[in-house]
Amino acid sequence: RPAVGRITIEVLEAIALPSVDMMNGKVDPYVRATITGYDRDMLWTLREWMNHKRHSLCSGYVSSTLSPQWRGKGKKGGELLTLPLISTAGAVLRLEVMHYNIMTNSRGKDSVVGVVEIPLSDLPNANLRQPSGFLNSSAGRRKSLLYDGYCDRWYRLLSSDHLNSNSVVLSKPATSPHVQQEESSLSEKKVGGGMKSLEEIGKRVQGICIAPVEWFAAAIKLDLPSRRPEAICKEHEERSMIHVRIKLNASVQGDVLSHAWFPPVKPRPSVPPFDPQVLFTRIRFVCKHLVPYRKIQ
Repeated sequence: RPAVGRITIEVLEAIALPSVDMMNGKVDPYVRATITGYDRDMLWTLREWMNHKRHSLCSGYVSSTLSPQWRGKGKKGGELLTLPLISTAGAVLRLEVMHYNIMTNSRGKDSVVGVVEIPLSDLPNANLRQPSGFLNSSAGRRKSLLYDGYCDRWYRLLSSDHLNSNSVVLSKPATSPHVQQEESSLSEKKVGGGMKSLEEIGKRVQGICIAPVEWFAAAIKLDLPSRRPEAICKEHEERSMIHVRIKLNASVQGDVLSHAWFPPVKPRPSVPPFDPQVLFTRIRFVCKHLVPYRKIQ
């Protein structure tokens, strides 16, 4: 099946990733982008695309961090990943943040830290949208001012359990955490900057009490288990987010034809061999059921 377009992902950063390495409480994250989709087969059962119909590409990994930032040739300094698109009908962009491990990477069995599935129906087609402004250069060429085709979005990362389940969970864009921090700081300034609850006071007192012990252990070179609040608490999971810029380029004709093609969820059924006896039997069956209608006429 020919490609009807391409999708470009600029991976920028991720925040509050759950730790996988028990030795240092960190993770060596990289992003695996996969173009897949969900469609119904001939029996009207919802299935995922076949493996040979999916396309994947991985970014570089960042070592020992929970808030990685990828650097590349993107417009905002992120790493670019470009994938072909064979169909837009039911297509989904799956972004998996994975932990790089030398032992498991060669077998393709790295552990998944977080996953997000973005339906391509939520992304505008850059080929159908015109730039909102132009700038005339000295050479007489026109350059676009604002719109470059990319959608700058934040998404919440879900745990890897959603991949093993039979349910399909599609993600929606989330509010940028930087905007949330600015709003919370403004609200604290209006209130007076005090602590909000006893739970917050308890957490700060706990940190003050444990900090001297960690400093003393670091001075005598004693290894202590890293602090992991309630073994990746729900609040930490809710804070896990990824920042990407996505650009979808699809042809109009290919977009229309992809909805008429056979869905790539199961192999196309083979054509049965021609049997004259079966054809003759079916013709007799049809003629037999048409006899009552002939009598009515």
